[in-house]
Amino acid sequence: MYSPYKNLFLVVSLHLPLGIAYPAENSALTSRDGTYVWGAIGDSWGSGVSYNLFGLTDYDDNKDECLRINHAYSVKVSEDSSWVPDGKTQEFHFAACSGSRMGNMAFQPWRGYVQMDAVGRPGLITMQAGGNDVGFYNVATSCLFHVENVDYGPIYPDREGKCKKAIEGARDYVQKEGNPNIRALGYDMWKTIDDVMTHESHSDDPEFRLYVIGYGAFFNVDDDSTWCNNFSFVVPWHDRSQKLTLELRRDINDLVEQTNSKIEEQVLSFNNPKIGFIDVGSAFDGNRFCETGHSPWDQYFGNKVLLWNASPDGIILKLNNNYTERDTAPTQDEFDKWLATGMFTDDPNEITPEQYTTNDISFPGPKQGGLPGIILRPFHPKEDGHANMAKIIVDRIKADFAAQTPAPPQPTSTPPPSPPPKTHGFNIVFHNYIDEINNKNDWAFYAQASGNTLGNLCKRKPDSKTDSIGGDVGDIDSPPWPNGEWTVNGGEDNCKYRSDGSGPGFLRCPSMTEDAACVEDAARGGGKDATTSCNSGIFSDWYHAVAWCDW
Repeated sequence: MYSPYKNLFLVVSLHLPLGIAYPAENSALTSRDGTYVWGAIGDSWGSGVSYNLFGLTDYDDNKDECLRINHAYSVKVSEDSSWVPDGKTQEFHFAACSGSRMGNMAFQPWRGYVQMDAVGRPGLITMQAGGNDVGFYNVATSCLFHVENVDYGPIYPDREGKCKKAIEGARDYVQKEGNPNIRALGYDMWKTIDDVMTHESHSDDPEFRLYVIGYGAFFNVDDDSTWCNNFSFVVPWHDRSQKLTLELRRDINDLVEQTNSKIEEQVLSFNNPKIGFIDVGSAFDGNRFCETGHSPWDQYFGNKVLLWNASPDGIILKLNNNYTERDTAPTQDEFDKWLATGMFTDDPNEITPEQYTTNDISFPGPKQGGLPGIILRPFHPKEDGHANMAKIIVDRIKADFAAQTPAPPQPTSTPPPSPPPKTHGFNIVFHNYIDEINNKNDWAFYAQASGNTLGNLCKRKPDSKTDSIGGDVGDIDSPPWPNGEWTVNGGEDNCKYRSDGSGPGFLRCPSMTEDAACVEDAARGGGKDATTSCNSGIFSDWYHAVAWCDW
């Protein structure tokens, strides 16, 4: 079985080999009534790496040596109830374990447990896995820290050096096509997601959700971040010729981005809105290693970088098997001495780097495989990094739940009462009269029941009529608009009809509360075919409908 626990100072990656969380106190399937059950599974980015010498950062007294930390992003998500649907109480199961690989999520036990067997009956799972499978541990030790007593060969990017080989090996695993017989990130992640989605713990829940969390890039790689080109993270007691060149930093960041892209690609391949990928890279924007304006001291201490590096928080002393840690960070002079020698002071009670890597059971604090968490935490998020990741995750979950929640019904309002039915009709007709003496035009007005129902004009007498309005007799086939105001019978006496010559006009009768707008009669534009002729020997009447209105 692969083990990164070699023999010296820093162990990085996400981190180390397999590792599985402990089961819930009652591992039987439990009811979700009144509670929202959810869990977090994954590797050391998911569990965090508890490190405090006196156990103050432990989540669960380091049960199963999984190094779960009490300020991991999932713990912070569990402390925020704003995202929980229906106002339910959370039941959170923290099953992520430092050192886990993808196979440990849903089918392959480590330390006696499978992580999906340790999350109750979840409605939601966050999973962060794959970094150990890619081989970030090997990249970190070969390219950055050189913690082992081995010959790392020529520095990057020489193809004979261990660093170049580690990056190429990891890149090959990320990029190649896989299948059940060929390990590759794409296939292995697809299989892991499928195993989680079909796990019996949530088989009765069609609303089960899985969020796969990506990883954060480690370095600032802007063109102006040149100061880091001549700095090294190699531990002080080794050859520090391997520098943090821009080329190396970009290639390591690119490996992280390729890993995230391949994971997201597998998430999308399921075409299932209940499976989501969350990119948490922005949680570290402006706070990565090698930021412009940062100093070497900032890479190890303080809060400018939100990732741990290979150093203790302060100076640790051992006297008569009792350990104490100074609660202030090393001074600049002490830091410079540590970079040169591996020791901050000349105090003979200060512990040496070798004491971190021995299986000294008296060394306080959480351990995994005999190694203290304090040396297993490099390149993992600090508490502020976890807090930023938690916010990104909560915002995404809230948005997804809001998208699936139907909008509340709008309050119904009483529709306005329907207008009373119209019971009167009024027609405006252009009239031409010819006899032996006269040839004149006037306006004839007709009132009837609602609608445009003039009937036979040759047999119907107008209800109102104007005096002669003059005009060319030829206008009968192309009548003008009325232009004037007249008192008419519009269905009742003393109605007023008016038009300014530009349109069909308006009718207002005494019982109305507002004008009735008239409309153009379809016959107006009909030409000669729309003119009604009534001839009787020595005289003739011609009629052409122009407008009408009802009220």
